[in-house]
Amino acid sequence: MPTERIMEQFKKLSPEQQRWVADSIIGHLNSAQEEDDETGIYNLDVF
Repeated sequence: MPTERIMEQFKKLSPEQQRWVADSIIGHLNSAQEEDDETGIYNLDVF
């Protein structure tokens, strides 16, 4: 599963790199949701 491969790669990073990646992902998701709350969760259409 792609998610498992991503987590394996994430675990190989140093703690500082893990923190940077997590902060970047959270920042992206938060900004995407703020841009258009009407679209749905994380800027994806929800039916």
